[in-house]
Amino acid sequence: MLMKWTVYLLFLLLPGSILFAQDCPPASAAYDLHANAVSARILNRGALFTDGQAGYFLPNPQPNVQNPTTMFTAGLWIGGVDPAFNLKLSAVTYGNGGFFAGPLDPATGQPYPQACFDWDRIFHVRGAQIAAFLSQLPALATDPNAAIAQFPEIMGWPGRNNPYFETVNGFAQPDNLTQSLAPFFDQDGDAMYNPLAGDYPVLILNGALIIPAELTWCVYHSVGPGNPPSALNIPVEIHQTAWAFDCVQPAALANTIFTSHKIIYRGTEPMDSVQVAVWVDSQIGNCGLLDDYLGSLPELHAFYSTSNRTDDNCMSDIPAFAGIPPIQSVTFLDRPMDRFITFNNGSIGTQIPATTDPKTPVEFFHYLTGHWRDGQPLTAGGSGYNPGGTPATHAFPDDPANPSGWSFCTANLPAADRRGLGVSELGRWDPGEINQLVTAWAVHDGAGVACDLGDTQADIAALRDLYDNAFSGVCSPLTAIPIRNWEAPGVTVFPNPASQNLFIRFEQQQPLQVRLFDTNGRLISRQTEITSNPLSIPVQQLANGLYTLECLFEQGAVRQKVLIQPGK
Repeated sequence: MLMKWTVYLLFLLLPGSILFAQDCPPASAAYDLHANAVSARILNRGALFTDGQAGYFLPNPQPNVQNPTTMFTAGLWIGGVDPAFNLKLSAVTYGNGGFFAGPLDPATGQPYPQACFDWDRIFHVRGAQIAAFLSQLPALATDPNAAIAQFPEIMGWPGRNNPYFETVNGFAQPDNLTQSLAPFFDQDGDAMYNPLAGDYPVLILNGALIIPAELTWCVYHSVGPGNPPSALNIPVEIHQTAWAFDCVQPAALANTIFTSHKIIYRGTEPMDSVQVAVWVDSQIGNCGLLDDYLGSLPELHAFYSTSNRTDDNCMSDIPAFAGIPPIQSVTFLDRPMDRFITFNNGSIGTQIPATTDPKTPVEFFHYLTGHWRDGQPLTAGGSGYNPGGTPATHAFPDDPANPSGWSFCTANLPAADRRGLGVSELGRWDPGEINQLVTAWAVHDGAGVACDLGDTQADIAALRDLYDNAFSGVCSPLTAIPIRNWEAPGVTVFPNPASQNLFIRFEQQQPLQVRLFDTNGRLISRQTEITSNPLSIPVQQLANGLYTLECLFEQGAVRQKVLIQPGK
């Protein structure tokens, strides 16, 4: 639950200068993911879909011409409060956003020497390459040099303890990591990546192994100068995966890029009121700097931007869409979108100052918690800035075709260059905690009628269904090759019911975390350092009732219901 942050803001300590273990230049790697009908620029610094000068999320790009985009840029915002009431923030806008290449040392929470230089890259592989590698594996298994020459993407993949990683990439993986880096199929189950033993890159979602048409992975952290410069960064390590499918059906899949951000908290003390958000500077084609409109779909945990025009012809020097401009959506797939708010570029049009871009850490945190720059809450109706009005969690949540709802169509908004911020509330963070945000970025055909979203809602619902079913039945380059699903490690829980202590025995491998939730889904206890087997969890202080025990492994989670009856 969100703390009374409005009180804590009175005590925030925002130092103007901070000392760090090393000087890291901003991460700079970029890779154009173009497996399907969308070409999207992937970056390794918390930002996405831009080359720094223009947007680079291009639906159906044509060769040898400038193509229109649906976004100028997007990225992560993470904010929270530490026990001393210091606000900590890592937020991307138009610079590096306080993120730097490479993993963090789990023992110190600091960057490894040279890590921000060595890891300033994006690893990528196509599904067709994996299929070709596996077909030739019998001949390559005894010839590592030939395998490296033909398949460097697979031989150099940053899976745990890859024996060929240094040969391909020119530097070694850290030897004291407490969790793996890039995901992979583990043929022999030894938790180590060895491609010549049959291991290969995969996408892992809740235990399902998925081979998309194209897969990228990178790692970055936030130990360094913040954004804005006065911000005190949250020490997090982020494993970013982006992927795409090249499928005819369902149609929405061919126009969608997916991203996953695995966020590992490397701090040494708890954080509270933690928020993670997706920030988007929308720009639908030629007219996007003047009249993009945004709205939210709370039941689908999504938001969207649309130009609401049938003719994309406003400016002379920006590529335009021929015909009806498309609609861009952003969907939270594995977490709720608890809030959505929009704000404006203050230099375009006449804007209320409190509804424009944030400048200070407190103003960033205001937006993360559903408030305007001046601390006023988002309220229902009009622009959403109505001091004294009814507080709202989501801006413009109604169907724009509904004349009695609250949407961009009924609000009569002035011309503006708008940004959108979708927020998921994480609450309390303990040292070592791991969270994930999986997002779908989709383009939908414009309806050609004012205030009409066309098939946007139906497309998003289809994408959510595909994710919930681990993309079962989706086309894959390896459909002809059997892929073994993840076999959950054996976990024995005893006694059940439990009165004094609950014991968990791990038969095959140690988990990353063990968590206990009550019937309302509230986190009751968390173990992040699993040093004993069996693990003992005291439960004599808990209330009688049914609880859910969750053991989190690299490949997925094992869950079991347990009955707690103290005093019996």
